Amino acid sequence: MKSTRSFFCSVAVLLLALPLTAQADLLSRANGQAYYDTVLDITWLADANYARTTGYASYGLLNWVDANTFARNATVLGVTGWRLPTLSSITGGASFSLGFSNNGSTDAGYAITGQAWASASGAVTSELGYLFYVDLLRTGRCLPSSADPQSCAGNPAWPQNNKGPFAAVPGFSFWTDVEAGASSAWSVNLASGQQAPTAKSATGMAWLVHPGDALLTAQGLDPVPVPAAGWLFGSALFGWVAVARRRQPNPIRLAASSASVPGSGTSLS
Repeated sequence: MKSTRSFFCSVAVLLLALPLTAQADLLSRANGQAYYDTVLDITWLADANYARTTGYASYGLLNWVDANTFARNATVLGVTGWRLPTLSSITGGASFSLGFSNNGSTDAGYAITGQAWASASGAVTSELGYLFYVDLLRTGRCLPSSADPQSCAGNPAWPQNNKGPFAAVPGFSFWTDVEAGASSAWSVNLASGQQAPTAKSATGMAWLVHPGDALLTAQGLDPVPVPAAGWLFGSALFGWVAVARRRQPNPIRLAASSASVPGSGTSLS
């Protein structure tokens, strides 16, 4: 019995040590019409091109001013208070580091899959960047290099089209709500993974987000599901328990025979 307990402890440790997929942080809301990100504490509308869906803009493409207006005035699933994704400087200050980098060491350029842009304390600084590099585990067009962060060697893992739980993630530049200057604003290209200042007059897409778990308590919406990684862990552990029980000797059968029960319990090896 002792060895069986030790075995399951080992299995639990190994399963917990496995990297959890980023989608474990995206919890379905309104039957998949939105997703709550538990790390960013925001709710993503599942329809990334809602401006086109509603007929607000042809192909969903808007300049920066119109994109902000669309988000600010939107009522979706009976909820108001939507906005564009936001970002802040990795330095924690008011100014951004505009020099290009391939590894997230500046605000402009590309970041590393699984990390995205973050401050020195580890705080996420780009919501769209986190979605691209962490939630969807996509790779940027430029290969990250700590030895030469200003280079842009082609990344052999790019392009990718991981869309996570979303129906689609259009490969266009998406606006943030943060200005980069009088005539420019920050955007993130969800095809290449590049974050950069972009002319406000250019056209980009508007992915609506809402602060907090906006739809959790709304009438008629689905409850919090078990995160995917947690469900997989529980299923695996339950399966091992079932196997162990089937392989353990039946005490009644053993008592009626001359067999002896091993003191250390049944081994699964």
